[in-house]
Amino acid sequence: MMRKKILYALLLLPVGVSAQETKADIPRHELTIAVGAFGINEDYHDDLFGAKPPLEASTAPMNQYHGAKFYYDDTKTLPTFSLGYHYRLSRWLDAGLLAGCAKDRTAIRRHTTDEVTGHFSTIHAVAMPSLRYYAFRFNRIKLYCGLAGGIDLRWKRDLRQDSYKMRPRMAYHITVCGLDVSLTNHLSAIGDLGLGMLGTGRIGMAYHF
Repeated sequence: MMRKKILYALLLLPVGVSAQETKADIPRHELTIAVGAFGINEDYHDDLFGAKPPLEASTAPMNQYHGAKFYYDDTKTLPTFSLGYHYRLSRWLDAGLLAGCAKDRTAIRRHTTDEVTGHFSTIHAVAMPSLRYYAFRFNRIKLYCGLAGGIDLRWKRDLRQDSYKMRPRMAYHITVCGLDVSLTNHLSAIGDLGLGMLGTGRIGMAYHF
């Protein structure tokens, strides 16, 4: 009799494990807010339309004139703020959308004196569909990586322009390693390291529902 009970238990064990893995105990929706530093915006002069830098010399006489007088220097990127929404496709995979904003500011100096004569500013507004893979889940700790790609709408202005001009380009963000630590049943702290528009390092909060 005891052998039969043990045999039944062993046969039912895989069913119990499978039920545990597919149990609907993981919230399906997630909202995130985060701030990132050291975002890689690549060459902000290059865009989908192949526009030249405002001070780059070309066949246009005025571009040759300005290109000989000035040069760019001291580019500074402000922290990137981002919002995200993800939907759980499975226990290990989420899909969603990431959106962010940032600003670059570059000094324009005169060749002859190195004097700062103005600034070149770029405002970024990013929207990217996103996929996230969870490599590890244990109690309140989750490890993940992700990939996102979309469009960066940029508003650019230099010393010869009175207003910003919008120029779009492609954008991406790769999350190499991310950590999600649950603080409550619905709230968690997140931090990740990555490469792209949203910052090399990011920290933030996530709400699960």
